[in-house]
Amino acid sequence: QLPVPSEGRAWLRRQRLNARVGREYAKYRLRLAERDLRRYTFSGAHANDHIRPILPSAPDRPLRIFGFWRHYSWEDHSFGRALAGIGRVSRYDPAGEFDQWAPTGPDEAARRRMQEMVFKTIEGGQDGEPFDVLFFYTSAATLDPDFLARIRMLGVPMINFSHDDIVHFEARSDNGSNGGCARIAALFDIHVSTSIIGFFKALAVGAQPYYLPGGADEAVFTPSGATRDLDVVFVGARFYDRDETIDYLQCQGIPVHAFGAGWPNGRLTLDQHISTLARAKIVLGFNRYSGTDWMGIKGRDLEVPLSGACHLVNDFRELSNIFMPDEEVAVYKNRRHLVTRIRHLLGHPLERERLAALGRMRVLREYTWRVRFRTLFWRAGLLALPASVGEVV
Repeated sequence: QLPVPSEGRAWLRRQRLNARVGREYAKYRLRLAERDLRRYTFSGAHANDHIRPILPSAPDRPLRIFGFWRHYSWEDHSFGRALAGIGRVSRYDPAGEFDQWAPTGPDEAARRRMQEMVFKTIEGGQDGEPFDVLFFYTSAATLDPDFLARIRMLGVPMINFSHDDIVHFEARSDNGSNGGCARIAALFDIHVSTSIIGFFKALAVGAQPYYLPGGADEAVFTPSGATRDLDVVFVGARFYDRDETIDYLQCQGIPVHAFGAGWPNGRLTLDQHISTLARAKIVLGFNRYSGTDWMGIKGRDLEVPLSGACHLVNDFRELSNIFMPDEEVAVYKNRRHLVTRIRHLLGHPLERERLAALGRMRVLREYTWRVRFRTLFWRAGLLALPASVGEVV
């Protein structure tokens, strides 16, 4: 048997993953149909109207918030600042105590120790008073269902934020850890999903899902007034067909400045990322999820417009849930169309600047993390009046 070239193996993996995600999505849509929940549409219109207040009345003071998330690159300045605008946050970071991505597999003894510390922290409250809400950014790869059920017995409202329910809702990691949120979504009072497909899946397993397709921090991503001297920029890892697309653009005479894991320019720090966006005339977006052909909204789809740059992204169905395509962000359908759109936008600076300005206005009005979280907490019955600015501890 002849060996399969690496490109062929990658193609086979992608097709298998596409098929698995497709079967999983069809399975959950069938469950929704059986429960007569087909009124929820892909457009996301009125998706969150079903949210029931967790508390009969919201506290008339800044909330006492427990936050559980690991900071990789964006979490602290996104979750931390937004939650601090609602109350005082006591944050627990499991980094250094438990690594769900350990090459040899997760250390179950370390997980149990970490979970006990989390439980004692929650049980102890904040300054001797019980927490008003517990906010998590986690999956079953870090916190197991039995532990979350135990926390639920404390009677404190629980919210979990899930970032990739399209591919990883019931995923099993390569190292053997059983990740995803399929087994834990219903244990939270609200399961937040950044994709409408993830919303459908969580609804099908009996959770109370909340559709929140991303956010951005206006204190971080803001126009600097720098000269936009880079025609086309891409910031993101080099995988799937991104390098093929960028090579194609280069062959068409369009230079692309690519940054991130796997590119010759390497990764950017947050400050370098912000300054690079400030210099870009066009920022290119790829919207496929985790090496599949399934597309969804990425964090950069909000960060780039907020920075004042013109964003050029894939034309896909869910995008219209947050932007007016070719009015607030530019879109492309395929590689040939991408070349046409880039050349047009580079040759029409006023149109490019109008797209950038309208995109930024939309994000500032509706999609900053501060607005996103205040709306979420208001719908959950946890916030009635504007809260004073808190702090992350």
